[in-house]
Amino acid sequence: MLKKIGLFHVLPFAIGIILFVITYQFFILNFIDYYVAKNAPSKIIIEGKQEKLSGRYGNLTDSLSVQELNFIASIKNKTQLTLLGSSEFSEPPYVTYNFLSSKKNYQMMGIGHAYHQSFSMLIELLAAHQGNKGSKVVFFISPGWFVANGTNSEAFVEFARPNFLNRIVKNNDININYKKYIGKFINIIMYRLDM
Repeated sequence: MLKKIGLFHVLPFAIGIILFVITYQFFILNFIDYYVAKNAPSKIIIEGKQEKLSGRYGNLTDSLSVQELNFIASIKNKTQLTLLGSSEFSEPPYVTYNFLSSKKNYQMMGIGHAYHQSFSMLIELLAAHQGNKGSKVVFFISPGWFVANGTNSEAFVEFARPNFLNRIVKNNDININYKKYIGKFINIIMYRLDM
């Protein structure tokens, strides 16, 4: 009886599992790799030299990606102070940046305007992950962050640049939990847009 169960049930099941694993490894994974490589958008490499050593940007959305480049360079430049703020950067001449930059002997790069909140800043810093260690970064925390519903979809699209999201996804040094957190937020936005 046990011989028949082994011969007619266990052995075919084991052979089926082995064939499935072999098929999956050699055919399905290769097909997925081929399909992704064939349909992947062309890779855009942003390179250059930091042009602006001090200054302030409302966001990093210029078409030539110069602002993105200057932000990443600011993070990597260990002698420079990178300021990340929200509405504190919106009202000249009383902008926080202006008070700090009165000491002209220190390089500072300020980024932000209203709705540039902690989630957007997290994405920007994750995109600059490899240069973060030892960087001088200052966060201006707004009281409004604690009463609002968090980052809205318009601010997310403005501050979470596609280049930054690509850098985060492709960087294996970034903890998967951060990637899942960002993915969950994108999923929520997509769900709201469908409604």
